[in-house]
Amino acid sequence: MKTREEREAFRDSIRTKFGLEFDINESFPCVAELYRVMDEWVETGQSVSGKIPFPEAPFGGRIIEYILTNRKHIKCQVNLPMADMKRARKLYATGRGT
Repeated sequence: MKTREEREAFRDSIRTKFGLEFDINESFPCVAELYRVMDEWVETGQSVSGKIPFPEAPFGGRIIEYILTNRKHIKCQVNLPMADMKRARKLYATGRGT
């Protein structure tokens, strides 16, 4: 199982990457939600995955996809793939993206 320190290191690396490479932070509600999910994962160690729509410009139409696992042999991921506008609007409208 991943230790708390390993989970914290991954969380911190994502926050740094989002801030330095994309210049995005908690001022975007979807990013604040991702950070909340990551903080909970660090605290509990409970594996979680999901998708969060990113409707705000300039990233509108993108969806943050995340896999946060406690298993050492499975790599954690947070992705911000290119926009799929139809899919993003559908998830955001139905609330299934949160």
